[in-house]
Amino acid sequence: MKHYDVYTERAKELFQLLSPWVSTRTRIMDFGGAQGAILEYFVRAGFDCHVVDYGCRKPLPGIYYRGPDLQGVAEEYDLAICNHVLEHVADPIGELLSVRKALSENGIIFVEVPLELWNKQHPRPPEPVTHINWFSVPSLRYCLKAAGFDVLDVHYSSFRTYSAKRGLAVRAIARKSKAPGRNEADLSPDISELLLLKEIQRGKVGALMENFVSLPPDWATRAQSGEKGDE
Repeated sequence: MKHYDVYTERAKELFQLLSPWVSTRTRIMDFGGAQGAILEYFVRAGFDCHVVDYGCRKPLPGIYYRGPDLQGVAEEYDLAICNHVLEHVADPIGELLSVRKALSENGIIFVEVPLELWNKQHPRPPEPVTHINWFSVPSLRYCLKAAGFDVLDVHYSSFRTYSAKRGLAVRAIARKSKAPGRNEADLSPDISELLLLKEIQRGKVGALMENFVSLPPDWATRAQSGEKGDE
């Protein structure tokens, strides 16, 4: 598959996934979406689509380039897409707070990040653009809640990589809450989710883990007991 085919497959899947959350009046912002290729099917359907990305100078036809960042943007969008962005940024919660400000009341955000399990090493094969954050379901939920979102759904999934292979991912859909806040009791990771990740490795999608460095065999036991592994 060529890059165009990969983008088209991703765009179609995203459109199908988010269709229940949009209407013809929905204004969509792709945050960090380069030229906006992931919005292809939304553009075809006539949605008002914008892209925000410091590296974009000429978006694809039908997409408006809003600017390099969200400075000065407030409560203008109904749906924000943050597709494979948070793994690259120094402050994921800060970026999510910026996106939250750009959303209208009860606006929706879709986030997808790669699931790259690692133990003392970066995942392999290496990405051309450095990943500096590694997420799981509990950690992505934490970031969204800390940034003032009510998480509606978060789960493990998969996506097509640019080399046409399948990779693991964490996906979330969340709604803008009334006010951002940090309640550490509410934000604590659920150990059942950590154990679920162990089960995923054993299941049908376990084969997808072959490109990644495995966690130590007793990692779930350590997590449950609160024991920290070697730094």
